[in-house]
Amino acid sequence: METLEQLKKKIAESLKLLNQIPYKSNIPINEIYRKIPQAMKIKYGSCFLGRTNLYEDDQRPHTYTIYIHGDTEIHTFEFDFCIPVRDGRVMTMINEKDKTPSNNTHILNRIIILDGIHLIWI
Repeated sequence: METLEQLKKKIAESLKLLNQIPYKSNIPINEIYRKIPQAMKIKYGSCFLGRTNLYEDDQRPHTYTIYIHGDTEIHTFEFDFCIPVRDGRVMTMINEKDKTPSNNTHILNRIIILDGIHLIWI
């Protein structure tokens, strides 16, 4: 089992390759992202997955999905971020972002402060 730090290093390396290689399907970044929840749970004792985008067909307020089982696989584009703690500020920012025009930078910065990972699926 790879540690969270090892997976973060692989993500950084993969993102660099994505900028260099025109045909990107051989970059294993989605597989690396699928390992993040288990590694985060091992390091911190908990892991919460969430989405940053609200869609017209999903009008309910966003909440977290708690990662419980080591054998639970997350699917491509199912979640946008992974954080080690339940954080009310992140959910408030997400649920209020469509009410006022802004970009997601403040949300992504909060995820980084929490030692979370923004999942950039390809």
